[in-house]
Amino acid sequence: PQALMRLLLPHLRHHTRAFAATFALATVHQILQLAEPQILRVIIDRYVLRVAEIPRAEFARGVLLLIGLSVAVGLLWRLARTIQEYSIAVIARRIGAALYAQSVAHSLLLPFREHEHQRSGEILQKVDKARSDAEIGISEAVKAYLAALAIAVVTIYAYTVHWVLSATI
Repeated sequence: PQALMRLLLPHLRHHTRAFAATFALATVHQILQLAEPQILRVIIDRYVLRVAEIPRAEFARGVLLLIGLSVAVGLLWRLARTIQEYSIAVIARRIGAALYAQSVAHSLLLPFREHEHQRSGEILQKVDKARSDAEIGISEAVKAYLAALAIAVVTIYAYTVHWVLSATI
């Protein structure tokens, strides 16, 4: 893992802005995804549980407004997730292609005696495996970030609801 990171780090540095944008989109996606159930909670707490106390017009207007907000939030988090997944794929492919080109160039510079006992496609298979492993590693790093972010947001929310809930998480 450390050798792979040392190999990937120069390539990752070229894409810091794209990574920052991807992590920003991931943050927006995760927060919007966690906000959607909260809108349903507001509908239930403010309107459904008090249906007998609220005038019919106010009930309908409030519920429809919150349902519209829920649909808009749902569309936005799906859009953010789609753009984030696309940008992850583009970054991973670019880094993978650069790694592949660097590896092929390095293997072509080696003397023939280094290659004479290997099968014809063996080096390319190893290089392609390294490229695909790098792409998977980048995608998994973003997924780990999303998981950590979700845990942090849920913990903060639980603490705002009641301090005992945050101690049990």
